[in-house]
Amino acid sequence: MVQPASVSEPKISKPSQSPSEDRTFASPLARKMAEDNNVPLSKIKGTGPEGRIVKADIEDYLASSGKDVAKPSKGVGTQVPSLDYVDIPHSQIRKVTASRLSFSKQTIPHYYLTVDTCVDKLMDLRSQLNSLQEASGGKRISVNDLVIKAAALALRKVPQCNSSWTDEYIRQ
Repeated sequence: MVQPASVSEPKISKPSQSPSEDRTFASPLARKMAEDNNVPLSKIKGTGPEGRIVKADIEDYLASSGKDVAKPSKGVGTQVPSLDYVDIPHSQIRKVTASRLSFSKQTIPHYYLTVDTCVDKLMDLRSQLNSLQEASGGKRISVNDLVIKAAALALRKVPQCNSSWTDEYIRQ
């Protein structure tokens, strides 16, 4: 029984770096921003999942304090930070729900729905972009390229959808 306890240790995410902080939950990026700007996390109320402090909370605090928010970005612009994730441990209700959903998927007949979509505007955009690409000597853009771009933008707006389930935690 000692072996499974040591196996489950990787589920612990990066948020609690020092035990003296009374377990303030914050994303790794929010912790880094707070550290760079000497912002005490205990003064910030988190608006993320389960009250977690996220990047937007730090930016709001800095904006209300009159400090410069652009300082910690170091010219990164719109690039995505590397490996910014949070591990959310499973509650008992999540475990039960997951097992029942898995059981129903295996034992109950199911079906899939499809939707027909009018993509005339998308095709017009694609032809405009391809004419610009051809003029500059670039590669042609496919419909798939545009769909992937739309999905990536949607995941940026709703990062909770960009999650994966493991036996021990949800990595978001």
